[in-house]
Amino acid sequence: MPLRHIGGLVPLYTPGPWQQGSSMSHLDDDTFIGADQQMMNARTDSGLGVRVLSPIELGILKDIGYTVVIPSVVNPSIAV
Repeated sequence: MPLRHIGGLVPLYTPGPWQQGSSMSHLDDDTFIGADQQMMNARTDSGLGVRVLSPIELGILKDIGYTVVIPSVVNPSIAV
């Protein structure tokens, strides 16, 4: 799965032997660790909380056909 963000293929979880439901369905846990964990890691320490999707995750969504819209930042103002 190529992504422009990292300039090549995204490292996938490919253990030996094959693990049904995990192999080739998740990102590589040895690459995306600590603060760099992604939504599609096979396992995480405590799970990911509410956050902004990373460029890798957005790239994966684009690669599989989703239209990704980045909202503009709006500074609300109150009329007095």
